Formats: sequence, structure tokens, C-alpha cells
Amino acid sequence: MMLSGLRSMFIVYDADGTVCGEIIYHVRKMLFNGTCSACSITHGPKKEKPEFTQLKGEFSIPVYNIHRDEMHVELRQVATRLPCVAVEQSDGKYELLLGPEELDRANGSVEEWEHLMKAKLVEKGFAYEMSQTKSEDSHIGDARVPSFRT
Repeated sequence: MMLSGLRSMFIVYDADGTVCGEIIYHVRKMLFNGTCSACSITHGPKKEKPEFTQLKGEFSIPVYNIHRDEMHVELRQVATRLPCVAVEQSDGKYELLLGPEELDRANGSVEEWEHLMKAKLVEKGFAYEMSQTKSEDSHIGDARVPSFRT
């Protein structure tokens, strides 16, 4: 699927990508039920959810799962509350698509996240077309699913 006017999508976790950051996240999760809703959507107990990996393959742009300490300076300007989903437009500007409250509404469901994303992308005027792509992330490989049209 092709997203008109976009270069890439970023799912930004409310956790640091360091070993220490991972440990702190898991301790916070176990002791205080402090989960990152983006993490709950994208990952199961040990790795990325297969259904999420498959869904990411639907996009013709790279979909990056990144931690808060891995954000570009420009992305930080729009991703002020985490977790979130933002896109980089063709002109290099970043735009927030989903904030923490919207990701919370998905309640860890890949299917619900898909509905939220479709609605937001339609609202923002981005169009779709069929493609076969490789999602670019350290956790995933090739994934292909049918596209949807708006």
C-alpha cells in the first residue's frame, strides 16, 4: 500500500532502548502495572506480535518501532507525549497521528490499532494503493497483506 505524501511512520515507545531502559520498563510493568500502550499493541511477552508484523507489511513506507531515546530532534518536536505514532511527510516535516490516549483505546489490540490508524490516515487525507514491502525494524522481516482503499 502506498501512503501519499509520506516517507515513513514512527511508533515511539515510552521507554528507552538501552539495556537499563528495558529493565526499568519491565520492573515498572511488573510492580506498578505501568505499561506502554504502544508496546502492548506491537509486542507479546517475548517478541513482536506476528499479526502486527503482518500489518506493518501493508504499508509501502518504512514503519519504524523506536524508543524515546532514539528519536530525531525534529520528531521530538511533535512527539511530545509518549507513546505515540507520527509520520514523516515527503517534505521532511513530522506530524503526530496518534497520541497516548488514542493508543490506550486500542487496549493492546492490533486490530483496534489498525482501525484507529485507518481512520486517522483517512482524516488526514493520505491515500492507499497496493504494494509489497519490507518493514524496516530490528524485530521484523517481510510481511504482505491485502491493502485497503479510501
